[in-house]
Amino acid sequence: MILLKQLLTEITLTGAAPYATEFTWDEQSSSRHDIEFVETRVSCDGIIMAFNFDKQWGRDDEANWSFSILSKSTDPDTERTGWTISHARSDATGKISYLRLMSTVLECILDFIRIYDATSIDVTGSDNLPDKDLQKTRIYRALLAANSAELTTAGYTVLDRSGKLFLVRRSRADSTGIRDTPAAINETDMIVDPFILTATKSGNIKITNNATKTVHFYKMEAKLGLIWLPCKIQDFPQGTSIQLQVSGLDKSEPIDKKNLKTTLSAGFGKDSFEKTLKSGQLVKFTKLG
Repeated sequence: MILLKQLLTEITLTGAAPYATEFTWDEQSSSRHDIEFVETRVSCDGIIMAFNFDKQWGRDDEANWSFSILSKSTDPDTERTGWTISHARSDATGKISYLRLMSTVLECILDFIRIYDATSIDVTGSDNLPDKDLQKTRIYRALLAANSAELTTAGYTVLDRSGKLFLVRRSRADSTGIRDTPAAINETDMIVDPFILTATKSGNIKITNNATKTVHFYKMEAKLGLIWLPCKIQDFPQGTSIQLQVSGLDKSEPIDKKNLKTTLSAGFGKDSFEKTLKSGQLVKFTKLG
């Protein structure tokens, strides 16, 4: 078994032949959008691995995607689709070369951006266990850093902020950093495991269930007397509070993450749900789309 420390030193992938260099992309659309999900499957030493790109909607016409790797689950009764992002439940664990898998990841991402001209790709590691999330992110970070020349040639740069890892098209960047990029990249996320809350450019909230890779967009309103006032979400400073604008006034509200997790666990996916903030302010989340 290769150790993480050894993997991070060898991740230049010299001599590690990818399992595939050509990919067949399966595209899925919906009645609301054009292509919103793209997948390719590769046989790795006889084990089928799925490389997924999910399009993130709600940010004007930007082509922003999130990347994940899935394998068949050893415990399909606990996985709705029979596929898993979990290292612990993967049928590939210990059966394939991780270096060759990472070499395939690099080839896969390069092929994807050549075809789909993504504005950005969220390549943050995903797993059912938080420590594995972080471990996968460290591996991806090392992979992208060691192969930055190829990414630069392809027109992309790496953006590493607040524990999130992105590939961003260089036409969106200048020497001082990223300009005119989606709000989700520029602003701090609030992480309430397994949920990630992100402010969008339009002032709404993107909520991601990182365990199921499900994404919903919500608008937020605050109750004043008998009426609901629209809120424009601006940021989640340090990931511990919410910065918003109500009726032209800027407000900052502290967040009780434990309480918020309970609310999200019960309300995520519903058309609407309500929450009382630490200040006593009642707010309502209404699903968009």
